[in-house]
Amino acid sequence: SINIKRGYLKGFEKNLINLYLNRIFSKEIEIGSFENMRNLKVLDLRTNFLKRIESKLFGDLLNLEELYLSSNEIHSIEIETFK
Repeated sequence: SINIKRGYLKGFEKNLINLYLNRIFSKEIEIGSFENMRNLKVLDLRTNFLKRIESKLFGDLLNLEELYLSSNEIHSIEIETFK
């Protein structure tokens, strides 16, 4: 399993439009992992072991159109996550 940490995709953040992190069996995504990914439109996090989605996790994803979270173990999504 890979836990996604801040800086994990450093150097790619401004050019990414689609990001597929499905089936990497991640248990945790650190806040700031998607920092500066303002052009990202599709984020696929399906089929991991995510349990919690924190409110600031997707904060920099201003142009996100599609988010896939199915087949995880999510039991908690903080209130302002998708604000």
